[in-house]
Amino acid sequence: MDQLVDMCSWMVSCEMSDFSTLNLALSGLMAARRGMDVTGQNVANANTAGYTRQRLVSEAIGAPTQPAIWAKYDGSNGGVRIADVQRLRDAFQDVRSRDAHASQGALGATSDALSQIESLFPEPSSNGLQSMLDSMWSGFGDVANNPSDPAARSQVIAKANTVATWLNQTSTSLDALSSNNVEKLSAIATQINTAAANLAALNTAILQGGKSGVPVNELLDQRDNLADTLAQLVGGQARTDANGSMGVYVGGTAIVRGNRAETLSATTDSSGTRLTWDKDGSTATGVGGTAAGLLDTINNIVPTWKSKLDAVAAQLVTSVNAVHASTGTHPTYDANGNPGGAFLTGTTAANISVAITDPALLAASNQPPGAAGASKDGSNADALARLAGDVNGPNAEYHSLVVNLGIATSNANLRSTTQSSVTTQIDDARESTSGVSIDEEMTNLVTYQRAYEASGRVLTAVDQLLDTLINRTGLAGR
Repeated sequence: MDQLVDMCSWMVSCEMSDFSTLNLALSGLMAARRGMDVTGQNVANANTAGYTRQRLVSEAIGAPTQPAIWAKYDGSNGGVRIADVQRLRDAFQDVRSRDAHASQGALGATSDALSQIESLFPEPSSNGLQSMLDSMWSGFGDVANNPSDPAARSQVIAKANTVATWLNQTSTSLDALSSNNVEKLSAIATQINTAAANLAALNTAILQGGKSGVPVNELLDQRDNLADTLAQLVGGQARTDANGSMGVYVGGTAIVRGNRAETLSATTDSSGTRLTWDKDGSTATGVGGTAAGLLDTINNIVPTWKSKLDAVAAQLVTSVNAVHASTGTHPTYDANGNPGGAFLTGTTAANISVAITDPALLAASNQPPGAAGASKDGSNADALARLAGDVNGPNAEYHSLVVNLGIATSNANLRSTTQSSVTTQIDDARESTSGVSIDEEMTNLVTYQRAYEASGRVLTAVDQLLDTLINRTGLAGR
């Protein structure tokens, strides 16, 4: 009787062991299939911008910790289960990349602005102010050589008008550049608000998905991409809370916190242009990225170079009028014998103009009417022509502007190019962690394929053992 009980116990033990091995093999099949699914997802998104490579994390299932009443578990352990599907992301590299892109956005906007300003001063060329000034000085020289020639007088007035018109148009172009950048800033603010609202919505979806066990890796990718966008546009700094919600801060103020997003607007008043918080109208501080470059362009760069252009115009008006206009120590006379007046009027590049239209009013002479040779005297016109070589005159002022603008533009371009190189290196380092390597994924695919085949072979072997145990054991003697 005892032998029969022992045999039955042995058969039950074998059968239970075999069935547990079936479950073990099944878990291996499921894990390998899930691994192939994850690998296939990586391969399918190898060229998807912002996609983060995923990796299957599996763990062994231990033996039961609670023994049975009449027996103990002496079979194999419980197989394998999927613990997680991780995104291979380096938080430190994310922070570095976002900071680099914020700097690149600001430097790129500055470089673009200075390049556009430099294009307004095409030197050296026949379309630049220097060529027009030289032509005007040459025109005064022609009048000095033949002061009684009305054509020479008309010509120098026309050339002076060309100079004034160039200054007027360039000043207008600088104003237009500033206005265009204000419009760009408004468009940037709209992009910032849209990205912030979408990120807040993704926070909600990610938290809900995590609670319900739904995979959210792709949603996390989208959220990280939006955080990258905010960093480049406005220098937003992203922080992930303990509950997995991401907050984005601009100058310490949250533009995204949980499921709530704030909005920004571009505001222009007498104090300048700035980004303001719509919630209370306060000025946003700590702005970075492209928005910072645009604000610097609007409030500093364009006004600086417009001021320098105004200085050229003011120097031109002051220098020419000081020679042309008659004073007690410097008498000048026009073709009618009357004292010379102002040749140019205005104080800035925007309002400079030629004050006279009648060629006879050009004060080319320093000799009073009736003096010997007064009608042929062009000494004052010659003095006007010599302003071209004045070391403190309009030519020198304009030369200083062009040289300094060229240096500023070159430096800005160099900084932007250098930062672009640094950003590329950081992105490459980030991509080496988060990006998909087709070679690596193919290796993983073969590994999971072989694991799947091996688990299937275990399943087949156990099936054959159970068939022998159930259908063939004990047939002898029947």
